Amino acid sequence: MIKYYLLSIGLLLFASILHAVILVARININSEHLELMFIFMSYVVLFIGLIRYDSIFLGYFSKVDLILLTTLILWFGFNIVRSVNVPISNLSTLPRFLGGSLYGPALLVPIFAFLGGDISIIRSSWELSKRIIGYFLLFSPLLFIYNAGILLAFIGFLPLMILNYDKLTKNEFILVALVLTVRLAFCVVHGERTEFVRLVFYAVVALLFINKNIFKRRMGLNIKGFTIIFILFLGFLYMYFGNLSKHFTDPKIVENIKSYERDNLNADSRNMVYEDFANDFSSWQDLLFGRGALGATYSPQFIILQKLSGNTTNVFNLPLGYRLEVESGYLNIILKTGIVGLLLFVIISFRAIYLGIFKTQNTFTVMVTFIIIERFLSMVSFSLPEYSLDYILFWLSIGVCLSAKIRNISNVEIYFLLKGGKYYNPKFIKRTNIAEIGVK
Repeated sequence: MIKYYLLSIGLLLFASILHAVILVARININSEHLELMFIFMSYVVLFIGLIRYDSIFLGYFSKVDLILLTTLILWFGFNIVRSVNVPISNLSTLPRFLGGSLYGPALLVPIFAFLGGDISIIRSSWELSKRIIGYFLLFSPLLFIYNAGILLAFIGFLPLMILNYDKLTKNEFILVALVLTVRLAFCVVHGERTEFVRLVFYAVVALLFINKNIFKRRMGLNIKGFTIIFILFLGFLYMYFGNLSKHFTDPKIVENIKSYERDNLNADSRNMVYEDFANDFSSWQDLLFGRGALGATYSPQFIILQKLSGNTTNVFNLPLGYRLEVESGYLNIILKTGIVGLLLFVIISFRAIYLGIFKTQNTFTVMVTFIIIERFLSMVSFSLPEYSLDYILFWLSIGVCLSAKIRNISNVEIYFLLKGGKYYNPKFIKRTNIAEIGVK
């Protein structure tokens, strides 16, 4: 299964590379359908791997978890099928429906939860992340020159490494720290407040609760980390409340700083979204069952933005003011799958959080749980379900926490599994290979 999984992820990364190359080289071609094709091929490869990997469904998840996951996947699948109607009968709309990361493929990502229950898949994700974040750092100047946000695919698994930095070598730790710094700098420059907060959340959790002693199951408060966080927080508050501009005398620089604070730090860009959504979803049927993978919501205030940007038409020929995505992750789930889909999503996630924190033998699972917790916080104003490495990591984390097999692995075993595939097993008082404990 690992080769299918890595090929599936590789196709997603290749779509990102293709987009960046065309952007930087200024090649005058319409690459959208090529990118959509690679995304479509990515989940086709995944399905082929799942079909050939029978044991993925056989264990380490309880019957309750299997029923919940299966119900959610079937419900999401039904909402894909119900969107197969007139708008995608046109060949120009079909690629977007099949390969658009926010449409059909987004509702298929929960399947990755089954892969998250396999420690070999998690280790492959860990190794892959260590290999590709260096490329992000190498090409990171493109973020600031071309705003090539598509390169962010290279750091989709970065939270896994931040939360478990104690399992990195010194060089790997420095690389992760540099990548995190560059990403945070990009967020500050472009006013990506939600993304900035979520990355800081991971750093704060890691600094506060990291466990460097692999023989201990409990995590203690890191006093040094707490001190660093406190100092950084005071510095952020100092800047947030407009104290930065007073250190400059040039009127133009002062005005630019104040303009940045107004437009990026304190801008209100969400209220109209919630208001319009509430007004449009007056029908209890829509609210309960959603409008499917291609469900759209009407926003009178969105018309203003369409006219300002000049994007008054779309591939699905929706009337002016109708939009296929809503900024809030929660609202987007309701839009596509209704409250039924949201409840299934919440129940499975909270069950994973409970098992990952209170029913585990290792701190790795506890740290992975914070990936799930963070998603719940950021979905208030961002974090849409999409076919991306970031959302894939979320469902892999769900699988880790639901898997009794992974939860029962000790800290020592997890440490050596991630470090190189071997570990010291106190039970047998000998060094052993992964195969000897039945980890495929």
